[in-house]
Amino acid sequence: MFWSVLSYAVIVGLIAVGSFMAAQNYPGEYAQLVPTLQLLLAVLAIGAVATITFYALKRYSLTLYSIPATVFVFAFILISVALPQVEPLKGTKELAQSVTQLLKPTDLIAAYDIGNRPGVIFYNVRPVRLLSSEAEVRYFLKHKQGYLFTQKSNLIKLIGNKKESLPAFCSKGELAVLK
Repeated sequence: MFWSVLSYAVIVGLIAVGSFMAAQNYPGEYAQLVPTLQLLLAVLAIGAVATITFYALKRYSLTLYSIPATVFVFAFILISVALPQVEPLKGTKELAQSVTQLLKPTDLIAAYDIGNRPGVIFYNVRPVRLLSSEAEVRYFLKHKQGYLFTQKSNLIKLIGNKKESLPAFCSKGELAVLK
């Protein structure tokens, strides 16, 4: 029992380190998530301290119950607070719906350097071709084969400062779609 409690505390410590690193590295649009991440971390830390305290007081049944209670509170906050904050930042579903309305029979859908491959594949009505190099992307765009999902940070790298010659079709969150 001692080792499981100790390993729980180590895991919470690692999550704390990850949370603080994430808080320093998040771009501006994700900064609103940091307080929620810290709240989730606080729940885990309080749960770990309660578990260790109950174990030290030899209240083993409370030690056992504090772990699922912590998980329940963590899941409740995650579902009721964190997920609604994250949903507007995910542009995949909305962008896929916009593309679907304009697709022609010959249009392809491709993705390059995106974080959420399953989301792009799931929300699009056609198979998604995953491009692995900038050369493939440039060929795809040059020959106007269809719609390309990519991160906004890739736009300058892919099209340079010629935004007027190849504008983003639409964008949401961290994703942009090029035609």
